[in-house]
Amino acid sequence: MMDGQTRLHRFRYYCSAGFVEKEDVVLDLGCGSGYGTEILSRNAKEVIGIDIESGNIAACEIHFKGKKKKFVEADLEKMDLPECDVAVGMEVIEHLYEPAEFLKKLKKKTKKLIILSVPLGKTTDTDGSHHYDFMSQGELDNMVRDEKWDLFYFMFLHVSCFAVYLKKEAFGL
Repeated sequence: MMDGQTRLHRFRYYCSAGFVEKEDVVLDLGCGSGYGTEILSRNAKEVIGIDIESGNIAACEIHFKGKKKKFVEADLEKMDLPECDVAVGMEVIEHLYEPAEFLKKLKKKTKKLIILSVPLGKTTDTDGSHHYDFMSQGELDNMVRDEKWDLFYFMFLHVSCFAVYLKKEAFGL
């Protein structure tokens, strides 16, 4: 049984998969239970799901282990990210303490596309988890867009944004 939030989350993964090509190596940043890694792997050469929670990685290994999927337990902000063609972060960037610094690092390791979904507006941390507040799409754009990266696609979904950024040189721009 899926609630509305889970359906929207899966929808964003299916949208992301549409940008993935068969020879792409994809990072699933904050892969959680692994269903997004599974969805992305249908179109990719390989997907590396990364999550800080050991329980999540253990569940991924049980439920979604496969040829084109690899799962890594790591802190995104502290790890040396592997190189990839496409990086996907569905509702994960806002949990980082230094999202702008992380995105600088990610842009250096990503060859083609960065696909992000973040909640917009002021959040409350009722569960004690850290949340960076993205007040607008512009704030996210300021962290990603530069002379090498540009916004390719944007969709507003109720209280979150889904954005695809492209590395200009990868597309001859």
